[in-house]
Amino acid sequence: MDISPSVPNYQRIIIALREEINQGTYTPGQSFITQQEVSRRFGVSRITADRALNELVREGLLERRRGRGTFVVERTKRADHSLVEGGIITIACIISINPTEHITGIMRSIENICRENGCHVLYFDSCESAEIEAENLQRALKANVNGIILYPVNDWTNSHLIEKIYQSIPIVMVDRYYPTLAISSVVFDNIAIGYEVTAELLRQGHTHIGTVWLEVACTSTIERLLGYRRAFQERGMAVNADLAALRAYNNWPDEQRLNLLKRWLESDYHPTAIIAANGPSLAQVARDLTQLGLPVAQDIVLATMDHDDLGIAHLHRALKMHVPSSELGVTAMKLLLERIWKPTQHPQQIVAPTSFLVTKAPVPPANKEGVKGDE
Repeated sequence: MDISPSVPNYQRIIIALREEINQGTYTPGQSFITQQEVSRRFGVSRITADRALNELVREGLLERRRGRGTFVVERTKRADHSLVEGGIITIACIISINPTEHITGIMRSIENICRENGCHVLYFDSCESAEIEAENLQRALKANVNGIILYPVNDWTNSHLIEKIYQSIPIVMVDRYYPTLAISSVVFDNIAIGYEVTAELLRQGHTHIGTVWLEVACTSTIERLLGYRRAFQERGMAVNADLAALRAYNNWPDEQRLNLLKRWLESDYHPTAIIAANGPSLAQVARDLTQLGLPVAQDIVLATMDHDDLGIAHLHRALKMHVPSSELGVTAMKLLLERIWKPTQHPQQIVAPTSFLVTKAPVPPANKEGVKGDE
């Protein structure tokens, strides 16, 4: 059987052993090869070998007998074997849990798909920490889950660990991905999101548009900045490097954030609009502008690249993009189940459908330099 080179090692083992069992290489009731034998034969770690054997047990092809070992299940018993508790699929969702609409939408949709398919889901909170994310990946592996939905933290530190675990278990990344890894992911068209928000502000007459970011080392942020730049470039306009710089604004001390805004406001490229990467950065820059005595949506128009205003009343008029977070979770979960049921499929990057509904923000007064009202 030809197997794609992109198929993880543990899935290659499953395919090979499953075929041998179905072809009768091993007699029903016969003691099956051990973890050590699988490890030596396929040149993999014991963890990977054990993962493959566990999957064959879940499929009902093998059974474990306490104190005796692993045995091939008789064909007449295989049909009912998958109905026992050991045959239930368990998924790990590793994500930095917070109360934003985006995260809760993803988590709810994953839970809904698991419930519809009779799966269990375990949630692991990465707490925005690469170190905790690494611990959670190891914990998920020890919990013997069948697959992992991973919402990567703002860092690429765990690249080698993720690649290693992917050889033992299917992984689907959600919202962002690792450019160096051939692992399935489900994302938004973040370049288009950055482009649409910026283009709308340019259409309104804003020529100096600042940007503030929460995370700077993830693909979603980098691609949204590319969209921002593209909107200017397509109109033959120069991109102001200071207004477009990737800064982890929310992580800065208060004084540093306020000094940045003061410098912008005192410059000859005084921004008349500021785009925030997401709801938390939108809320932070709004608080900072208020502290500086600038009425939000009057002197400076605010925009965000998602639709979450965190329930803050005076931000409901900010220009926003509609990003269907639930679709992201649904698509990622369905893709992961496909990877579990059909392990020979190639890794895919799926772009979740996005409606790009724009909530119009008010245009600043026409006497501001460089700003025009809508016709």
